[in-house]
Amino acid sequence: MSLPFYSEYPFVIRPATTNDLTDIAYVITRIAREENSLGAEPMLTQEPATITMLEKMRERPHCWLVALVDNKIIGIACAVKFFETGNSGSTAVLGIGVLKEHRNRSVGSALIHRVIEWCISNNISKIRLTVWEHNNAALQLYKKFGFKPVQKKKTAFPAKGCFVDEIIMEKQIV
Repeated sequence: MSLPFYSEYPFVIRPATTNDLTDIAYVITRIAREENSLGAEPMLTQEPATITMLEKMRERPHCWLVALVDNKIIGIACAVKFFETGNSGSTAVLGIGVLKEHRNRSVGSALIHRVIEWCISNNISKIRLTVWEHNNAALQLYKKFGFKPVQKKKTAFPAKGCFVDEIIMEKQIV
């Protein structure tokens, strides 16, 4: 099943390769330092640790995507199959990020479309993600694609001198 998508912004989405790891780590560290992201997450602000994390995640069934403008990575998405949920199928955990200067141009939407297509073709019945409660733009994007809040973790993450609430969201895939 191919999901319709159109954007006038000139970006390309393709599967990530091992040659992209350093650039992906750079994008993740830039996003991690922004105000609505996991800026206090020490692991994500150090490129070598990020590369190690990415290599470890590649050991599971996964969908790694990069969004590019002028052959430079400006966004990433990763869905990793983590859970078997009995007769109801399996669950993938989604991580997604787009550099601030490229947001609101359908890049995140296109990445989510492609992840959903991958989940459908791999018989994954549910996608799960976490988002900070104050990240309204991300919450709206996820809701647009049918993600629903299933749990709220109070003061779950240390971030820039305080603790913030995290929302776990899920999307059922038929």
